[in-house]
Amino acid sequence: MTDSKIFRLFVSSTFSDMAGERGALHQNVYPRLRALCASFGARFQAIDLRWGVSDEAGNNQQTLNICLAEVKRCQEVTRRPNFLVLLGDRYGWLPLPYEIAKPEFDDLLLQLSEPLSLALLQQWYRLDENGIPSVMVLQPRTDEFVDPQTWMPIEHRLQTILESASQHLALEHRSKYATSATEQEIEQWVFAAENPTESVYCFFRTIRNLPRDRTAKGYRDLLDDGIWDQPAYEKLNALKARLRTTLPANCVDFEAEWANGSISPNYLDAFCEVVYKRLSQTIEEDLKAPTQKPDLWEKEIAAHDAFAKNRVQHFVGRAETLAQLDSYLAQYSNRPCVVHGLSGIGKTTLMARMTDRAQAAHPEAEQVCRFIGVTANSSDIRSLLEGICRQIAQRFGSGIAIPSDYRELVITLDVLLHQASAEHPLCIMLDALDQLSGQYDAPELKWLPLELPDHVFLICSTLPGHQFDILREDMPTADFVELKSMSVDEGQDLLRFWLTEVRRTLQPDQEAAVLRPFETNGLPLYLKLAFEEARLWASYASPVNLSPTIPGIIRDNLFRRLEDEANHGKMLCAHALAYFTAARRGLTEEELLDLLVLDDDYWEYLQKVSTAHRHVLLDRHIPIVIWSRLYYDLSPYLTDRAVDGTIVLDFYHGQLWQAAEKRYLQESQGALYHRQMARYFEDSPLYFAHNEQKTPNRRKLTELPFHFYNAKLLPQLIALLTDTREWMDAQFAATQGDSAFIDDLESTLPAFNDPLDAEGLLGIFRLFSAWQVVYSRRMSTIPITCNPSSGWGGKPKPFMRRACGRGWLPKFVTRA
Repeated sequence: MTDSKIFRLFVSSTFSDMAGERGALHQNVYPRLRALCASFGARFQAIDLRWGVSDEAGNNQQTLNICLAEVKRCQEVTRRPNFLVLLGDRYGWLPLPYEIAKPEFDDLLLQLSEPLSLALLQQWYRLDENGIPSVMVLQPRTDEFVDPQTWMPIEHRLQTILESASQHLALEHRSKYATSATEQEIEQWVFAAENPTESVYCFFRTIRNLPRDRTAKGYRDLLDDGIWDQPAYEKLNALKARLRTTLPANCVDFEAEWANGSISPNYLDAFCEVVYKRLSQTIEEDLKAPTQKPDLWEKEIAAHDAFAKNRVQHFVGRAETLAQLDSYLAQYSNRPCVVHGLSGIGKTTLMARMTDRAQAAHPEAEQVCRFIGVTANSSDIRSLLEGICRQIAQRFGSGIAIPSDYRELVITLDVLLHQASAEHPLCIMLDALDQLSGQYDAPELKWLPLELPDHVFLICSTLPGHQFDILREDMPTADFVELKSMSVDEGQDLLRFWLTEVRRTLQPDQEAAVLRPFETNGLPLYLKLAFEEARLWASYASPVNLSPTIPGIIRDNLFRRLEDEANHGKMLCAHALAYFTAARRGLTEEELLDLLVLDDDYWEYLQKVSTAHRHVLLDRHIPIVIWSRLYYDLSPYLTDRAVDGTIVLDFYHGQLWQAAEKRYLQESQGALYHRQMARYFEDSPLYFAHNEQKTPNRRKLTELPFHFYNAKLLPQLIALLTDTREWMDAQFAATQGDSAFIDDLESTLPAFNDPLDAEGLLGIFRLFSAWQVVYSRRMSTIPITCNPSSGWGGKPKPFMRRACGRGWLPKFVTRA
């Protein structure tokens, strides 16, 4: 659940000629916009894929695809402003199409009579029959062609051939051969959008006295012989004219002066102020606009319903298991039904499918579904129960007051279950009981109803292990349904379904390379991971040897592919994935980039690589393109989670997290990463302020104690939680009550090696909860004392004696 807004602004411009403007925006505008958004509890991201790289076409020839994917992400995330156009006197780079449909490519070949042109096209484009339909694919740059000076003449020749051969095609087919990367971005965003007037801003720069020869290289389009490229200039003017017609109020002109072989930077301050004023005004209007805030618990319900809807799209087979569950739903048995099976066996997808089938079996029933771990609130037992109780009470119109105390919630749930009737049954789905965090001994399942009232169905799922053993012992009469391995035929159907969704197929030997190891385990998660590898295979490529286990395919195929120096390199993958793995509740993209900036080892490596490849780094900032490329390849394995009032990225399955932890967070390394993250969150503000209103920084409140603990910085942790009145105020304000406050503090510390230490700390937490209740009622005294000899509850606590002796208790608690 989140009320946070994200303003994700894609910056579209040509490369070399707008470097000064882009650098000025990064230094003088984007930090101010980030601060403005943060003051409202929102986030700002500038997506400038031109900044920080000198070669506009990457070796893997995927540059434009990544740009267009980022354009789409910005459009999906942000209503306005989401697109910034910077155009000067240069039309810019014309990229080669990464893919060309086979019939169209054959048509282009018929237009060519020169043998060398035919040979060059056929050298660089190769038939991939795994595309649906088959496509000709531009080959990666290798060997001597990695050098831009060697590649650029080849690229220019290929582009000229394709543009000439495509003249007879209709405009919509011809544009990809004759338009710049910048125009293709603008075409997708502006001219194809329904209402771009609120989301797009254009800034056009004209350089007075700009020469039309080699002296203006980088600021004008020039032909190979150094002569001014007039056709490119005409395309640029036509593009600007279209933008002025489409966005008459959103196009701003400014001028620069050519002097001594370059442009004067004098205009940049005024340029930055105009850009800031336009963008900040739109952002503030959007943030201040009155909106109907959806109920937080309704948002929780919507998040789980949307998750189920997404998962059920990929359901195949399981006829025998579905029949067992249908049989459970067909009769009122007054007992729960427990689905159990190995990790990765497909329990969550099965539970998503059963939400549909339960609704079909009992259309008149109220349905409550929770996929534990999908949201932060669903992992916390108190929040989970409160959300379920509120949903049932609202749907049944019972008028029962919903408490916030855990024990009272357990009782209230039992009362609410008895609201079900023959006319209005109740069906509850609880997926992944094993994902519950440890507050209130939730994994012991004492809160789960052992017997159900009439007209109530409860289907839950769990892994084999502790929770399953408890259910077997406490619910001997429950229906237990084991989800078994998928058959090869079911796996083949699912694999082909996924491939069809992404318009791909596989050759027989490639499909066999996927299904052979799947046959030995029958795990849908394994098949999903294998599919993500296989979808990348061209028809002419030999099948890759896939590891036969889930940890193996993650480690030996996914991680090694990403770590290959031709992709992202081991340094970036190791550090980025280590931070993701070390985070308590995922990371935002800005947090990840900030952490990489603070990482001296990674920054030193990046500087060396940037120097070797002639990249330009502005101050100590990491170009967003580095993360965008990695995100492009990682996205199938990540999920958005609503946490702490914002959206974070996290691994979509626990086994991915476990594999990353084992590979990138060995014991000594883990402490270093946690220490770095503690440093980062410690330096972040405790409050965001705007117009004298303060909003607690919930990300800091959530993450900092966790990293102090895991970095083994125990004195800092205890000082933070017990000596800082401002911290306590912020924590209490953020959690909106003492029960939630206690939950969050308790979940921060899984356990100390000495259980007495754990009890002592939790005693401190409860003391401070009582203090917060007193403080919140504006009472001036705190009638609570700490006796080191007895601790709380009359039992000796050696830890409390040590804590009092070391001065770890807060100054505003009286010591006896």
